Amino acid sequence: MSRSLARDCAFKRVFEFLYNQELNNIENIENSSNFKNINLIENEEIDNKEKVILDAELFNENELSEEELDFSKSIFNAVKNNLININDKIVNNLKKNLQLKDIYKLDYALLLVCIAEVDYLNEELGICINEVVRLAKRYSTDKSPSFVNGVLSSIYKKN
Repeated sequence: MSRSLARDCAFKRVFEFLYNQELNNIENIENSSNFKNINLIENEEIDNKEKVILDAELFNENELSEEELDFSKSIFNAVKNNLININDKIVNNLKKNLQLKDIYKLDYALLLVCIAEVDYLNEELGICINEVVRLAKRYSTDKSPSFVNGVLSSIYKKN
């Protein structure tokens, strides 16, 4: 089983979750003509079967085996269910008075994925760090791999 693609899909889902959370926190979003409430979007003219197919295509999940899909979902659920604890860990290891809101969303999603895997799914630390650094190189900025690696090293050096 290749977990790289499963991890990639989980990362995309976590990023989508963060993005939707941010959209839902914008003041007066329901009154804005430029945005729609996420719940309304989910209920628009797409039946559940069609939505699942579109969703799977968006995240390349149609390429995953059942075991890989379960792994991807377990990462996402670990992030969602432990977000407060993971955020505390990140905040306590940021330098230069950075706050969560200052972190590039892609990098933040990568940190969440790695910490969730290591702390809640008992995955091997070295593999998880290498994988999220690889994802940072693929999807994020030039400085992101070193930033993500630095924060994770700071977190796990203390343990």
